[in-house]
Amino acid sequence: MDAGERRLYRDGAPIALKPKTFDLLLALVEAPGRLRGREELLDRIWPNTIVEENNLSWNVSALRKALGDVGETPLYIETVRGRGYRFLGDAVALPPAGGTSASPALPAAFPDRATPIARSPKGRRLRPGVIALLALLLLAAAGLTYRALRAPAVPPHSLAVLPFTDLARNPDAAYFAVGVQNTVLTKLAAISDLQVMSRASTKDQESHPVDARAIAAQLGVAALLEGSVQRDGERVRVNVQLVDGGSGSHLWAESYVRRIEDLFDVENEIAEQVAAALKAKLLHAEAEHVAYVPTRDPQAYDDFLKAEYLAEQVGHVGAGDLRSTVEQARSLYRRAVGRDPRFALAWARLAYLNSLAYWFHIDDAPASIAAAEDAAVEAMRLAPDLPQARLARGYVYYYRHLDYAAALREFERARQALPGDADIGFAIASVQRRLGRVQEAADGYERIAALDPRNSRWPMALGDSYTMLRRYDDALKAYDRAQAADPGNHGPALYRVLALLTSGDVQDARRTLDALPAGFDPSGWTTALLFTARYMQRDADGALAALATAPDWLEAVYLPATMPSDLLRAYAYALKGDTAQARAAYARARDALQEKLRAQADDPHLLGLLGLAQAGLGENDAALANGRLVHERFPVSRDAMDGSMYLSMLAEIEAATGRLDDAARHLRELLRLPAGNVMSERRIALDPRFDAVRETLKQAGDSP
Repeated sequence: MDAGERRLYRDGAPIALKPKTFDLLLALVEAPGRLRGREELLDRIWPNTIVEENNLSWNVSALRKALGDVGETPLYIETVRGRGYRFLGDAVALPPAGGTSASPALPAAFPDRATPIARSPKGRRLRPGVIALLALLLLAAAGLTYRALRAPAVPPHSLAVLPFTDLARNPDAAYFAVGVQNTVLTKLAAISDLQVMSRASTKDQESHPVDARAIAAQLGVAALLEGSVQRDGERVRVNVQLVDGGSGSHLWAESYVRRIEDLFDVENEIAEQVAAALKAKLLHAEAEHVAYVPTRDPQAYDDFLKAEYLAEQVGHVGAGDLRSTVEQARSLYRRAVGRDPRFALAWARLAYLNSLAYWFHIDDAPASIAAAEDAAVEAMRLAPDLPQARLARGYVYYYRHLDYAAALREFERARQALPGDADIGFAIASVQRRLGRVQEAADGYERIAALDPRNSRWPMALGDSYTMLRRYDDALKAYDRAQAADPGNHGPALYRVLALLTSGDVQDARRTLDALPAGFDPSGWTTALLFTARYMQRDADGALAALATAPDWLEAVYLPATMPSDLLRAYAYALKGDTAQARAAYARARDALQEKLRAQADDPHLLGLLGLAQAGLGENDAALANGRLVHERFPVSRDAMDGSMYLSMLAEIEAATGRLDDAARHLRELLRLPAGNVMSERRIALDPRFDAVRETLKQAGDSP
C-alpha cells in the first residue's frame, strides 16, 4: 500500500478503491490491532462534515470486498459491535528509499488467505509463510498532510433528479411530468459510473430550488437535474438544466419541443448529455439500454404513464383503496399493450403489478398471479435483454413459485443492465434474506441506504434484517433512520416496537407505543403490539383492555398475516386463570379460522393459527397435525423467513400440548437460526406461552 501515491496492490496488480474507502483503510492500517471507534473514523474521514453513519458502514463493506474479506470469519477487518472496527493483519511501515522516494521497488501485496490470521498476545510480527501487508505510511516524508489527501465527501458522479414541474398545472395530468422524470431517472440508472438517487428521496423537494447548493448538500450529491414539462395536444416541451451542487452554476441546459411519439428520443438525449457533462463513462452496452425506445405509439405511452403513476402509489406511497388502484393501473397497462402488443416494458410492468398484488393479498385470485406469469413470459419473448422483463420474471419466481434461487438469477441479470437501480438491489437483498443469507442481505440494504439515504424503504428493510440477526441495537438505529427519512410515516415505530419486544425490552416498547398518535392502528397491528407488551408483562387485565375496541381480525405480531382477535383474548384469559372464558375465546377463534379455511384451504398462516386455537381447546392431535403440516411444507431450508415463523408456531403448539422435549428442541433450533424477528432468549424468558417448556430448557442447560 503506497500511502503517498494512494495506491493499493495485490501481487503487483492495483486494486481500485474509492477515495473515502482508501482513507478508511489508511486509518485502520496505521494502528493494526487497535480498535478505532466509529466516531473517531467519521471525524477522520469526513472532517468538519455531518454525514450519516451508514456512509462508514458502506465503505467498510466496500473495503472488505476489495480485500477479499467476505467469509464468516474476518481476515482483515473485525467489527466490534456498537463500537467500531479493528485491523487484524500485520503492517510494517517502510522508510522511503534514499529518504525521499515514496515508491517501493515492488508493490506490497494483500495475500489471498484461506484461513484467518492468528493473533499474537505479544505484539504483531511477520509470520513465516505469510506474506505481510506492507503499509507505506510516508505522508510526512512526502510533505503531505492527511487533510490534503482527503477527497470531497460527495461522490463526483452523484446526481439527484428533482421533480419535474408540470407547466400546464393540470392536476389530472400530473402523471405525465412524473412519468418523464421517472424515465429519465431509469435511463441514468443504467450508467454504472453515475450514482443516481431514487425518486422517493427527492419527491418532496422543490422542482427549482432557490438555493441549489443547499439542496445538493442536503441530499449529498454533486449535481442536481431540474426539469419542466408542458404538453400541448400531441406536442411536448421539455426544459432541463444540470446544476453543479458545489457552485450552483449551470453545467448544461437544453429545451426540446417534440411530438409525443418522439419523447423517448428526448429522454435518451438528456441521459447522454448529463453523463457527458458529469464526465461519466458510458459503456457500449449501457448506451444501448439508454437508447432503448419501448414504443412509438403515443396513446399507448400515455396509458403506460398513467398506469405507472397509479402503480407507484400501490408499491411505494400507498393508496386509499388498494384493490381499486390496482385494477385501474392493470386496465391501463392492458390498454397500452392492446394498442401496441410489442410494448415489452408495459408487459413487464403489468406482470410486476399483478405479482405485487398477489403477494400482499390485494388481489390473491389464482387468475391474477397466472396473468402475471403470462405477462412476464410475453415481455421476455419480446425483449429478453430488457432489465424490467428480467425483474418481472424474477418476481414471478419469487412471489408465485417461491423459487428464490431462480428469482435471484433473474434479478442479478437485471442488475447487470441497471447497476444503479436501487429497486433491483432491494429485490436481490430480499431474496437473499429468504435464502437464509441474512448478513449478505443486510450488507445489500446498507449499500442501498448509503447511496440513497432519504428513502425510508431501505433502512426499514435493513432494520428487519438486523432484527433477524438479533442485532437489536443496530435494528433500532435503522428504524430511527427510516423514521427520520419519512417523519410522517409511523410504520418504522411499529417495527421498532417488534424488535424491542423480541429483545425483551418491554418497557421501551411501551414508551414507543405511547408516543404514537391516537388512532394510528394499521390493520390492528398497534393494538396487537400493545396487547403483546402487556401480556409479556403478565398484565392480563391490561392486555384484555387493549383489545376492547379491536376488530375481529388484526395483524399478527410474529406472523405476516391477520389473526382472530379472539385468539389473543384466549391467551389473556388463560393467563388470568379464567379457564371458561379462555375456552370460549379459543372456540370462537377456531370457528373463525375454519370458516376462512373453507375458501382458502391451503393457506399456511390460517392452518398454523388453527393449530394454536386447537391446542388451547385440548384438541392436541389436530393441533399438532396442523403445526407439523405447515412446518413440513415450509421448512426453514426453503424459506428462512416464513419457515422460522412456522417453526415458532409449531414450538408454541408443542408447548401447549405437553410435547415439551419437541418444543425445547425446536426453540433451540430457532435460537441457532437468524430468526431474531420471532424468537430470542429474552422472549422465551418473558412470554407466558413458553412457561411450560422453560424448565425443560433449563434441565438441558439451555435456560434463557
